[in-house]
Amino acid sequence: MKYIIFISSIFISFNVLANSKEKSEFYNCSLIVGDFLWMSKTEVSNAQYRKFTEENLHDFTVLPDSSLWKKKVGFSESYEKYYFRHPAYNDYPVVCISKENVIKFCSWLTKQINAKLSNNNESLVKEIIVRLPTEIEWKNAAKGGLSKYNILPWNGNSLRLTEGKNQGNFRLNFKRGNGDYMGVAGSLNDNADVTAPVKSYWPNNFGLYNMCGNVSEMILDSDYSFGGNWSSNGYDVTINSKISTQASCSIGFRYVIEVVKWREIKSKSKIKINKQFFARNFISVNDSFKIMNMEVSNELYNIFLNETKYSRPDSTLWNKKFYYSNQYLIKYHWYPDYFNHPVVNISKEDVYAFASWLANLYNRTHYNKVIFKLPNEKQWELAARGKENILMYYPWGGSYIRNAKGEYLCNFKPIPEIYAREDKFNNIYYDLSKENDFMLGADLDGSLVTSKVNSYFMNNIGIYNMSGNVAEMIDGIGFTKGGSWNSDMLKVQINNRETDCSPCAEVGFRLVMINK
Repeated sequence: MKYIIFISSIFISFNVLANSKEKSEFYNCSLIVGDFLWMSKTEVSNAQYRKFTEENLHDFTVLPDSSLWKKKVGFSESYEKYYFRHPAYNDYPVVCISKENVIKFCSWLTKQINAKLSNNNESLVKEIIVRLPTEIEWKNAAKGGLSKYNILPWNGNSLRLTEGKNQGNFRLNFKRGNGDYMGVAGSLNDNADVTAPVKSYWPNNFGLYNMCGNVSEMILDSDYSFGGNWSSNGYDVTINSKISTQASCSIGFRYVIEVVKWREIKSKSKIKINKQFFARNFISVNDSFKIMNMEVSNELYNIFLNETKYSRPDSTLWNKKFYYSNQYLIKYHWYPDYFNHPVVNISKEDVYAFASWLANLYNRTHYNKVIFKLPNEKQWELAARGKENILMYYPWGGSYIRNAKGEYLCNFKPIPEIYAREDKFNNIYYDLSKENDFMLGADLDGSLVTSKVNSYFMNNIGIYNMSGNVAEMIDGIGFTKGGSWNSDMLKVQINNRETDCSPCAEVGFRLVMINK
């Protein structure tokens, strides 16, 4: 009965996600990345795993090997006989199982949830997968949004609560010394001889229990299990503590649920392309041309697609750019949250088709006839500088990239200052030799990839994102201007260029309007 509630509550929460902007929790799960990756709040319990075995009675190999208790515990007969089957241990973590059987469990749970989702057209979520977390996912979730250098799921290095009414109590289940699985009697006791119930102690900032201690947890992309366990000493129950993954009474697991397909929403555009649209969205730079005050958005480009049946942007170009880029592949061009983001993954040929379509709409309603085209480099730089005709680094003037509050002034790829070094000539450089994270620091400016086309700060004539967000195509030349969400701070300067990689996820466009 409890397990049926577990499955149903996951399904209900997908309905909540479909009908609310709130980041609601699944039963027994918390969001750990965006709106698409959830992690089990607890380790998988005996009761949950037992339901899986009951539906796979033909496969005796999925049962825990309870004889493994002998290797860890003296007088193990009671654990061998009762730990997995007896109701008293329902809420304790399942152990003594192989990684192969954990993968089978995840596959089974995937089918259970997707079967319910297939009958629910109200949910935006169409399909999910249940799997083990990767090492990076597990460690980031364990830190719960705290510093990347944290070694425990809470701040500080103490294994006890350091304040409040429970001050002095242990925060996790571990072994204090050889032969001592019970701790010290009384309030200092860790309350467990071997494992503790999966919802023991205090959760971290993501609402996840026992990310350190209790049982070491398997991960997807490694043959190690992390976090330490009930038989680990205090120095070995950190986030980085690891042991070889093999069936054992000290190793369990928790899963993540990743959304892999979303239902497409037929949402009516709020943009009306009329005289007011052109007056509102094109800024006069000088007597010879006007320029769009924002990059062309998905919403505007989708109007063009719907009216002309032109081919859609190549969303596969998001694939494998960084962790979770598949979410942009399946959502970016149509999902309402991205309507006001710049269109990407298009070619110059696509831009010319869009410009011709827009000119036809304009020329139907205006006496003066115009053409729309990509700006040349001189036009783009004039628009970026606005009223200023002097040489300057950025559209806001000056050589700085933060305002007085320390906020970044555009969307680019900052490198965390902790990596800054100084050479013998006092020049600053960044040492990333120990890092291989493609997206390192990418979200320090508030955006992981693109941001809304009217984000950050306008220049002095009311134009957004002339630096950063997406690199912008230039007419007839093989480079872009302005830099993108994936550019360093030098490439987002007005005078600099980048090679035009379009169609790609880093390049978009805006148009200029010129009288015929």
